[in-house]
Amino acid sequence: QTTLRFDSNRLHFDSQLWFKFL
Repeated sequence: QTTLRFDSNRLHFDSQLWFKFL
């Protein structure tokens, strides 16, 4: 389950980065 949590966190981080870029 840790992997899933990490994936979710990573996705959230990616989204934030994308938003920052936009």
